[in-house]
Amino acid sequence: MPCFTPVATGLYMPLALARLLCLASSIAGAIVLLRSGYGYSRPRRALGISLLIWSLLIVAVGVCYPSGYDSPTYLSPVLLVISLFLNITLLSYPLGFLKSSVSEKRRAMLLFGPAACLSVLFLGSTQLPGANGREILSYADFIGNIGRVDVLLRPVVLLTPYVYIAAVLSLVRRCRGYDIASDADAALIRGNLYRYLAALSLLCLSSLCVAFGASRLSIVAYYFIAAGFFSLVALKAYRHRNYYSRNHDHDDFTLSESDLSDSFSSKIPEYALVIREWFENEKPYLSHNFKLTDVAAVVPLNRTYLSRVFNEGLGCSFGDMVREHRIEEACRLLVEKPAMSIADIAEQCGFASHSTFHRSFVGMRGGLTPGDFRAEALKHVDLHSVKST
Repeated sequence: MPCFTPVATGLYMPLALARLLCLASSIAGAIVLLRSGYGYSRPRRALGISLLIWSLLIVAVGVCYPSGYDSPTYLSPVLLVISLFLNITLLSYPLGFLKSSVSEKRRAMLLFGPAACLSVLFLGSTQLPGANGREILSYADFIGNIGRVDVLLRPVVLLTPYVYIAAVLSLVRRCRGYDIASDADAALIRGNLYRYLAALSLLCLSSLCVAFGASRLSIVAYYFIAAGFFSLVALKAYRHRNYYSRNHDHDDFTLSESDLSDSFSSKIPEYALVIREWFENEKPYLSHNFKLTDVAAVVPLNRTYLSRVFNEGLGCSFGDMVREHRIEEACRLLVEKPAMSIADIAEQCGFASHSTFHRSFVGMRGGLTPGDFRAEALKHVDLHSVKST
């Protein structure tokens, strides 16, 4: 039986309450998200698993490392490594919205691999001759030994979650929807993920306060902040609908053998022709809220079948085809209506915002901006008019 470090009488109740609240909120959030996310939403399941891992580690660390858990030492190695993995685990949620074609195993390796290598290097450095897992007693002690590898790596480990957050933030900013139903949904997702990453940054900041504060009061505050974070993000994630137009994890049902039958595959070219003609004649993609399920109006299929029609019959995903047609329409308007502002063209072509339109246009036109495209096109028109006269 492990011996728990005695807690100061004045902080015993707040510590017990904070720990219980943190554990309860993480377990409750995990249960709710895993039940609602089963077979439906990968990001929601990822967050549920993250909260479950938090719950298990809260219990495990409290039992196995009571001294570093209830009364942390200044820049405690064990506390730093545990905090690193706990904070990085929560990044699985925003990553679930990005590049869904990446396998979960590969994503996990990319997420935890660098952190694991850094942790092994750091913990190994504390066992070097002369280090012996030496504790840092104060800020002055830290500065006085900053040249030692085991001491120098402590702030590196502490700040690593912010490097991860910055990398994920960069991915979120470049998110163009991928498998998400519409540009409006992609913009909404980016806003939600920005807020999530901001809240996670505050949680990491509280970890930093614990590492440098090295007091039971800081650990109590950390528990309360973590409990509030768990409760808020679990509620938000649970209330958000599924944004994916196609899901590699079988969105709302499991495919049967009949779903993969040759009869459906033989009809894919026919369905693709209907959709292509509908896009050319009706231009449904000009609607801001146009999504994959709207295609069922002309081809009465569920999302999985529709996704196969786009990928196999039209040679691209739904999102890519919509963006391509919107950009083509924008190019036409840029030339035919030179007095029309670029912002108005973006709105008329179905883009959620001017920035979304600009990013999509530059990406699909080899770095050429809408303004540059218009200037070049109008220059050629003027030259042609002069030659004609």
